[in-house]
Amino acid sequence: EQSLRSANEEIRLLSIKDPLTGCFNRSYLNERLPQELTRARRYRRPLSLIICDIDHFKNINDNYGHQAGDEVLKEFAARIMSSIRDQVDWIVRYGGEEFLIILPETDAGGTQILAERLRRKITEKTINAGRQTISVTASFGSTCLQSDSQAELYTQESIIRAADALMYEAKESGRNRVCFRPVAL
Repeated sequence: EQSLRSANEEIRLLSIKDPLTGCFNRSYLNERLPQELTRARRYRRPLSLIICDIDHFKNINDNYGHQAGDEVLKEFAARIMSSIRDQVDWIVRYGGEEFLIILPETDAGGTQILAERLRRKITEKTINAGRQTISVTASFGSTCLQSDSQAELYTQESIIRAADALMYEAKESGRNRVCFRPVAL
């Protein structure tokens, strides 16, 4: 019976985790983010979201190869995971080199501080990929669902869209930066 439980838990983890980075996947996001939104609304608590994208990732694959690109993705995710609260915050591999960080109980000030800390942590230290040493930067868009009376009007899609627009704003204004704005209707 214990062996069956262990096997079932392993299958469950495989279904919600990205095999390369160990981050959660979009299936998990679609299951869990609505729950976080419901809780934030019910208890009138803030919920923040950061979306980040590795700058010029295609160049990394083109110049160093896809294996090096995979090493960059793994190290990038590991640096983020080591900087967020265990068992509270969570990270999703949202696209190829795009990651989404969900921060329950985190207000506007907290998310801005964390996004900037993550940006610095990514840029300050090179990534070793085989015999290559690769410098990486990332662009971050962060937003916060405030604990106000309008919270019920926000959806999972609108919050992600707001953070995504801010990430593109960071890219368009020079990359390797953080853009923040509270979610607005």
